[in-house]
Amino acid sequence: MAVIGLALLLILIIIISNRVTRPLHALALIAEGFGTGNLDIEIPPSHSADEVGSLNKSFFRMQTALKIYIENLKLTTSAKEKIESELKIAREIQMGMIPGKFPAFPGRKEFDIYGFIEPAKEVGGDLYDFFFIDDERLCFAIGDVSGKGTPAALFMAVTTTIMRAEAQIAGLNVSRIIELMNNYLCNNNDGNLFVTLFLGILNVSTGEMEYVNAGHNNPFVIKSNGAVSELNTSHCIPLGINLNLRHTPNTFKLEMGDTIFLYTDGVSEAFNIHDQQYTIKKISELLGNQANPTPIKLIRQIVDDVKAFSQGTEQSDDISVLAIQYYGKQLLKTSPQNYQLVIKNSIANLSSKSGTITQLCNNWKLTTEICTRVNLVIEELISNTIFYGYGDTLEHDIILNLKCDENALSIEIIDDGKEFNPVEQVSADTNSDINEREIGGLGIHLVKNLTDIFTYQRIDAKNIIKIEIHFNKNNHENN
Repeated sequence: MAVIGLALLLILIIIISNRVTRPLHALALIAEGFGTGNLDIEIPPSHSADEVGSLNKSFFRMQTALKIYIENLKLTTSAKEKIESELKIAREIQMGMIPGKFPAFPGRKEFDIYGFIEPAKEVGGDLYDFFFIDDERLCFAIGDVSGKGTPAALFMAVTTTIMRAEAQIAGLNVSRIIELMNNYLCNNNDGNLFVTLFLGILNVSTGEMEYVNAGHNNPFVIKSNGAVSELNTSHCIPLGINLNLRHTPNTFKLEMGDTIFLYTDGVSEAFNIHDQQYTIKKISELLGNQANPTPIKLIRQIVDDVKAFSQGTEQSDDISVLAIQYYGKQLLKTSPQNYQLVIKNSIANLSSKSGTITQLCNNWKLTTEICTRVNLVIEELISNTIFYGYGDTLEHDIILNLKCDENALSIEIIDDGKEFNPVEQVSADTNSDINEREIGGLGIHLVKNLTDIFTYQRIDAKNIIKIEIHFNKNNHENN
């Protein structure tokens, strides 16, 4: 009886164990399927009121919750990827607004310029810009918008656009440009942002610079002998805060070999792992330790040093730097006393060559009076050829040969236009009353009075005009 009872008890235990472990085994397999990402596994229903039944119901709830969570995660990930893609495009657009191609002006030898920008986030509020207002004046700026991220980036884009627009409208007055920018930013500033800005206009021929500092970091000036100093003059408040502010311009003159270095506080206020700042003093010391510094060398040294200093920490602010080294107006490299210019039959081309002629006169140590006479004569004769010498719309070459010796400047003008002898033209009557004079002739009258020899020939279907302007002992400047 004991054996039979023990056997019955064992059978009962096996039945009860199987009844308990079978659903647990099934739930274990389901959990393993969940772990592999399969949330569509069918969970067998359980009507038991014990712990196994409770666990079965928990699996049902977990399956539903995981499906909802994963669906929400997919939507969130998709939205995040879309935002990241849009921010990447925004960064590309923002960087496209900032000059990034160097050398920026390969044809200009009066100066060298280089800039660098690195936002702390995908987009940032720092800016630098430079562009020519006219042939001689370079407008340049560096700025820092309050805040970071997308709002600052949009405000930065507006600031850059308005600056370029107002610079063309306001002409060469740097304080007027700043005032127009400030009023626009104040009237269109729902986000209550502001921008610190250093704006300057550099005459690349003379080195004279007019500038306004609207609450920005003082630039550094590195002299040709290596001395470093801050351009520490009066500040105005940042732009975008108060309407109708007056901004007093300052002036400074860059000598040959001098460099101006501009930066934002992302450089001076960079932090290291010990929570120490990079400091303005460290910038000054590094600038002063450069041998034969060029803008690109200066900037790379500063940026590399800041990154080494802050290694191990997240970039706390946007970094922007801009450097301009001034070389001065370079005289043309010519043979001692001869030069040839080829001018296309366009007034725009003639205007662009007047600066070259002035440089030649400087090379040959001619006085300002002689230089003015030369420009007037050449402009009158060549402009007549451009306006009246051709019966077609094709491009033609007008050759200008200049030769200078100790006694005279000789000018030869050769063109393939219509035959026209200016020497035979009657000069204007300058003695009669202005209302009684015939129209025309003043230009030729001017040329005849400004030159000592004036001849014309027609050879091989070409007009050849020869002119000489004779010197006296005062027509050459002392070397």
